[in-house]
Amino acid sequence: DGAPILQASVRDETEARARQAHLAQADRLASLGMLAASVAHEVNNPLAYVLYNLETLHTDLPAIAAAVAVLRESTGTFAAIGPLAERLGKVPLDDVVERTGEALRGTLRIRDVVRGLATFSRVESTEQTRVDIKRAIGAALDLASNELRHCASVVTELGEVPAVRASEGKLSQVLLNLLLNAAHAFDGHRPEDPRITVRTWTDRGDACIAIADNGCGIAPETLAHIFEPFFTTKGVDRGSGLGLAICRNLVAELGGALTVESARGVGTTFVVRLPAFAAAKDQPPTPAPPIPPEARVRGRILVVDDEPSIRRALARLLGDTHEVVVATSGAEAQAILTADAAFDVILCDLMMPGMTGMDLHAWLQGHARALAARVVFVTGGAFTPRATEYLEKAGNLQIEKPFDSAYVKFLVSELVAAARS
Repeated sequence: DGAPILQASVRDETEARARQAHLAQADRLASLGMLAASVAHEVNNPLAYVLYNLETLHTDLPAIAAAVAVLRESTGTFAAIGPLAERLGKVPLDDVVERTGEALRGTLRIRDVVRGLATFSRVESTEQTRVDIKRAIGAALDLASNELRHCASVVTELGEVPAVRASEGKLSQVLLNLLLNAAHAFDGHRPEDPRITVRTWTDRGDACIAIADNGCGIAPETLAHIFEPFFTTKGVDRGSGLGLAICRNLVAELGGALTVESARGVGTTFVVRLPAFAAAKDQPPTPAPPIPPEARVRGRILVVDDEPSIRRALARLLGDTHEVVVATSGAEAQAILTADAAFDVILCDLMMPGMTGMDLHAWLQGHARALAARVVFVTGGAFTPRATEYLEKAGNLQIEKPFDSAYVKFLVSELVAAARS
């Protein structure tokens, strides 16, 4: 009849926006994970030889201090045995031992933080393996320590829990997010004793993790929405509103549940509940090696690493019981092995310029398969997809930098004995 008609089309893009934002966040996390792995690799190289040198100094210095003390008591004065000895007598060796111990403890702390970075770098991995809950908590606490120590004391009450089937990187990401959320609960609300409590326990066979704060708490009308994408009570510079939504999705992917309880002015508790690693598929954790015995057999060891200080550290560590030959690159190692293949163990850096440890191993598989099986990869972190895939496919033993000196001596001793048997 000629009357105007108004036609409108409305499309709800909330779900599409949530998916796009989730993918963008996942992409950022993958990039951050790659960066974290790269940084961890670069730090682990110098950390390996710094830690080795501090460990050996801390072991040797007390004996030196005791010898000087005996000398002091037997001579009464150092003047009688020369000016150099007299100067040595004035050195406060007990204080030197203590300072070395403090440096060693600080280096071990750096090692733990770097290991946490390496764990977080695996956040993009979808592989689910046997994960130790306490180790994942430790990694998250190390990464969040700087944020936490400025706002609250952290109390851990870690009861016995079973291992779970999970992606260690994803679980660490969940715990890190929850810890940072707990830290933000004290913004604008400062109780007399600000405290964040991390607790674990077992309930009906499930592993449970609670992260609780006594901060500001969450109002009931807000609590109902905190797991919704884009919902946030923080300013635009503090959050996107995706953190808790992603955490709940990640926990659900692992077959678990993430719940929350909160009261204004009392605090908030998040609980992660995960099913235990299936008993039928369970594998016992690798036992810690015993104190290494004296090498039963003197072997020939080839050390391949482009880092001079790591080569020297491994040569010092193993040279008292084995013949050690060093190569500065994969290409030099290839030349050595072409001329002389009589090695019991090959300790080979994974990532090197030019011919990598992977390239050297692949060459050995084509030319000397028995030697290829004797390669032990020494790695500061397999931070490229190729390296991760190669290590899984090769199946060779690995030593992570910074390495434990006692474990390296024990492992090499066992491998030499096996090669000579």
